[in-house]
Amino acid sequence: MHNYELNNKIIELVHYYLENIHYLCIIKCMNQVFVTLY
Repeated sequence: MHNYELNNKIIELVHYYLENIHYLCIIKCMNQVFVTLY
């Protein structure tokens, strides 16, 4: 049971990390677009 809980916690962390990376990539892409436009 303990191992299962640990795996869930790791999955949550990875999911959270990937979401943040996704947002960072979007922000970077937006910045690139604005830099290109102006």
